[in-house]
Amino acid sequence: NVATMADASVNVNPQGPNIIQKIVDTGYSSFFVAWSEHTENSKRITINLGADYNIAMIFIINKINSLDQLVDFEIRVGMTDIFTESTLCVPGSQDMTGILLKSFYCTPDRIPGNHVFLDQGPGKRFGISEVGVYEETKRK
Repeated sequence: NVATMADASVNVNPQGPNIIQKIVDTGYSSFFVAWSEHTENSKRITINLGADYNIAMIFIINKINSLDQLVDFEIRVGMTDIFTESTLCVPGSQDMTGILLKSFYCTPDRIPGNHVFLDQGPGKRFGISEVGVYEETKRK
């Protein structure tokens, strides 16, 4: 399967967006949105996918050797960059303490959107290695 590739912005702090390369994959493979930076003093990361997709799964690689692991966070998908108008991908708060890799399947079904939000409680910062956004969760 061929992935669609475009630029996407990840808003990580009030000083401005960081630009990353992203791939939204229509089949299950190793292509994903990726970056290797800390988000200092920010409780939310917004990933602009650049186009509309039906999001089925979010795959996260956590920084397991970091003090800034993902704890008490939400994963949301939305059609705009307005967090309050987005839909929870997975119900409730998630915790990846001590977990390196985890797939989060949107329930009850795919969620249409062009923005993915990772939102963590106040006083925390992100220590994520990679994030994958998928439309499909198995080979066709």
